[in-house]
Amino acid sequence: MRFFSIGPNCNPAHQLKEYGYRHEAGPFDWTLLRPCVWAPLISGASGFLDGLARGERGHAVNSSGVEFTHHDAFVPEVAATLQRRLDRLVAAARDGSAVLVAQVNLFGEVAERRAAEHVAAIADLRKYLASVGSTARTETAIRTPAHLDGEAQRAVALLRGSAAGFDRVFRVTVEASNGFDPRGRWDFLNLIAVGA
Repeated sequence: MRFFSIGPNCNPAHQLKEYGYRHEAGPFDWTLLRPCVWAPLISGASGFLDGLARGERGHAVNSSGVEFTHHDAFVPEVAATLQRRLDRLVAAARDGSAVLVAQVNLFGEVAERRAAEHVAAIADLRKYLASVGSTARTETAIRTPAHLDGEAQRAVALLRGSAAGFDRVFRVTVEASNGFDPRGRWDFLNLIAVGA
């Protein structure tokens, strides 16, 4: 199995690296992106490096809204590296050797909206994978506050009860209300590795 982070931020790549499952770089490792771009970018319907412009924070941002936070995609050698990483992920997704690991942060008033976006994006991605005969897996880590409020409870229920066909969904609790508590470790990756 080849593990790839598909975002929406750097945390999935960091956790894969920390647990020893990140053996190769992927295109979304150190980016910020919305889940709705997964299927168009992985299927090739949208160009990964199309329409680059400087975003509000000075990073390169493509026409799909992917923000390259750790790499200057305007540098030709860097752009070539990023494209090779996308090609690598696409090949692994097509041949079924990929495990695509995503995270969804369910904090605050937007928890249900984020959950719905995630469900729709995973459904689109899995539809594409099925169309090319791929058996690639998708894994989702749900980052929630330790004490679920009503919004987060509904969002978790939406994810767990969705028809998106998730292979697995895991809840990772963190104490910080903003979701950026590094103690929210992804112990579920050990379960993924053994196919539990």
